[in-house]
Amino acid sequence: MQAVSSTTWPSHPELHPELRILVVNPFAGLAGRDKVARAVELLGLEGRAVREVGRDGSARALAAAAVRSRAGHIIAAGGDGTLHDVVQEVAGSATALGVIPLGTSNDLAGRLGIPRNLGAACAVALGGAVDAVDLLAMDGERIATVGGLGLPAAIARTCNELRSSPAGRRLLAPLGSGIYSVVAASLILARGARPSVYTLRPNGGAPAALPAAALLVGLVDRFGGGMRLVEGGRLVPGTFAALVVSARGRSELLRVLLRLKLGRRVTRGARLLTGLTRLDVRSADPVASFGDGEALGLRRRASITLERRALRVLVPHSCLRPAAVYCEAV
Repeated sequence: MQAVSSTTWPSHPELHPELRILVVNPFAGLAGRDKVARAVELLGLEGRAVREVGRDGSARALAAAAVRSRAGHIIAAGGDGTLHDVVQEVAGSATALGVIPLGTSNDLAGRLGIPRNLGAACAVALGGAVDAVDLLAMDGERIATVGGLGLPAAIARTCNELRSSPAGRRLLAPLGSGIYSVVAASLILARGARPSVYTLRPNGGAPAALPAAALLVGLVDRFGGGMRLVEGGRLVPGTFAALVVSARGRSELLRVLLRLKLGRRVTRGARLLTGLTRLDVRSADPVASFGDGEALGLRRRASITLERRALRVLVPHSCLRPAAVYCEAV
């Protein structure tokens, strides 16, 4: 196994642990402003250090400013997309990230064991334990949950487009986190597999070429509102997993999707790679990529590496344990 990069925390004697900055996305999921206002009240931050963001890169800019100001904590209230932007700047710093889950899937909150209940989540952000968790880097872009290439990137893009308008949000309201499965099935029926030939080199080993409609890489065993990336217990601490979906026809792709949604083992049409610290990918065609539900552009090549303990986070004290991988949110 190749050596894995590990973060050495900077020493900041001027760090201000009492300084908390709240970054909120009132349009995350279907939370609305009422939930955001309640979170601000519970955190005791009315009229103080509250910054509202959208899908315009402002979350990343505010996170960078918080790190420069030596804030002890930055609390992000939103979905995985908002958190993705914040993580890009907070990773590798001494600032700890608190999470208030207001999105559709809330995969990072689930990974950290952050409660879904708003009051309980705010309590963790105010008095939780500080831990450090692994990240993935796809050619420098940090990923805190799941990323990949191909069909999943198209699914993420479509979901984000639907959520970008009030009409789309109203349409999606009854679906909740089921939006991902519904959009995935719709795209499969509309466009089919559209596979590309990928050449994979896991952990710097021998390359292997295979056609695939989708490639997923992740640090969690579940994503997208409950779809299972790996079977329970198969995500080795200090590594990541990859799922290569080689199913070709519509019916076979839908069968793989259903089994992922039901949490069942996929024995046909997909191949699971575990124990990874690096995965080099080359595609015969330009393919879309994504990370934490956010589009990361077209690419023919990608190097996905593990960054050990790269992100300081606030977690429930019950989830502060050696080699914690996934602490179930309640």
